Amino acid sequence: MGKTHWKNLANYDYLGAYSLGEKSEITLTIEKVRVERVTGTGGVSDDCLVLYFKEKELDDVVVKPMICNKTNAKMIEKIYGTPYIEEWVNKRVTIIVSTTSVKRDVVPCLRIKDVKHEVKIYKCHVCGKELTEKNHNLSIEKYGVPLCSGECLAKHQEQNATKENNE
Repeated sequence: MGKTHWKNLANYDYLGAYSLGEKSEITLTIEKVRVERVTGTGGVSDDCLVLYFKEKELDDVVVKPMICNKTNAKMIEKIYGTPYIEEWVNKRVTIIVSTTSVKRDVVPCLRIKDVKHEVKIYKCHVCGKELTEKNHNLSIEKYGVPLCSGECLAKHQEQNATKENNE
């Protein structure tokens, strides 16, 4: 288990550089993108673009929504070739810890890394239902084919038995 940054002990609503702990990067899947009112330091409120992720915890990192500034939005547009936030859904992004200048200070920040991730979609061999990568891999290991449920396993076994009887 890694070390705990003191900011992780507070109830911050958004992902920050401190959130990654000792990790230098994390790859997440965008679930939705929306504009919401965010209150920052000194009580100043502003409408901000916010990325929400499918992953809720990954590698000991509690995944929260991330405020997406113009620099990061431009990078997502560059990586995926679209400025439309609706087309960012289900895309994977690698988030890294970097630094930026704020007034006279250099402070940690989050940046989207210039890496395009192909999203693999795993489907059940029998019914076509989408599977997580973990369930896909476990099913392949155990049964030799990707399956989503005991029901689909039974159907698969029935199909194989029928095929063997016909041979």
